[in-house]
Amino acid sequence: RRTGVRPGAAVLLVLGLSGAAHPGSAAGQTGMELGLVAVGTNRPTAGAVVGPSVAWRIAGRDRLVALLGAGTRGAGWLGRGELAWQVMLDPNRRSGVSPFAGAGIAVERDTVWREWVMLEAGVMIRPGVGPGWSLSLGLGGGLRLMAAHRWWLGRRLPGG
Repeated sequence: RRTGVRPGAAVLLVLGLSGAAHPGSAAGQTGMELGLVAVGTNRPTAGAVVGPSVAWRIAGRDRLVALLGAGTRGAGWLGRGELAWQVMLDPNRRSGVSPFAGAGIAVERDTVWREWVMLEAGVMIRPGVGPGWSLSLGLGGGLRLMAAHRWWLGRRLPGG
């Protein structure tokens, strides 16, 4: 059963957020990150997945994130995939936290397929240095809570 979600709306929203958050090209690190992610949702019943993520810091404050997880919902299994575009407020912060906002699409499979537009807001801990954590709260399959740990791969500093 399809939910009637229009993924194009999420893409347009994220592009709008990205342009509004930084009309100029902010200098930020580019490169790839690998992560381990846990996502919990409460619709139609509570469920949780754990799995790998990959993120590309593509320019300035922008970050494209994909994740794939497996877990449970009720007494059954659950699979979930997400693709999101995130905009970080301070991508070079070396201590403390930096807020971010994101939007994208989420797809789940238990006994049926479900798709949602996903919106999130959160904090990234030490986004400008090596390993770090991020936490977010949002919507996408009901209320959505995410915790992730990330590791840099081949990072490149601005101008380098």
